[in-house]
Amino acid sequence: MYEWVLRGSEEALGPKHTSILQTINDLGKLAEAEKLYARTLRGYEDTLDQLRGDLSVKQGGIIQA
Repeated sequence: MYEWVLRGSEEALGPKHTSILQTINDLGKLAEAEKLYARTLRGYEDTLDQLRGDLSVKQGGIIQA
């Protein structure tokens, strides 16, 4: 959706307009932030899965993983 809006804005303002350049910069930051967020989320999920497994063993298998 962002790309669609960006294309329309570029057509209206031109590709070197400061608003367009700022939007491209912001989208680059967003893409990078999404990668970091996904990495963080995977780390938390892996850690929680491991903790859940550890608790299951300590509780004699009572906890369903």
